[in-house]
Amino acid sequence: MCDRFSRYVGWPFALDYDPFTDYVYWSDGRDDDIKRAHRDGSGKETIIDTGSSVAEGLALDHAGWNIYWSVRDAHAIYVANKDGSSARTLLTSPAIELPEGIVLDPIYG
Repeated sequence: MCDRFSRYVGWPFALDYDPFTDYVYWSDGRDDDIKRAHRDGSGKETIIDTGSSVAEGLALDHAGWNIYWSVRDAHAIYVANKDGSSARTLLTSPAIELPEGIVLDPIYG
């Protein structure tokens, strides 16, 4: 069972769920990318290549239809549309020491 599971999802680090589209999003430490699939497993796709480091934090912005992720080794936080398009660096700094998780504040933006 575990072998079949890991072949499908890789090595998941962070995940979030979008109840509006029924997609589950997760970062894959094996392939260093971000994937999504419907809860029933259909429609699996890679939406973002995170380079040579795993995204250790991941959060969905349901109001803005964005996905945010943090990469510890890059000391950076990134953002893209939920389909993976328009990916860009939001913030990078050595002062962001080991960003492993990310939480959004939808009320205050």
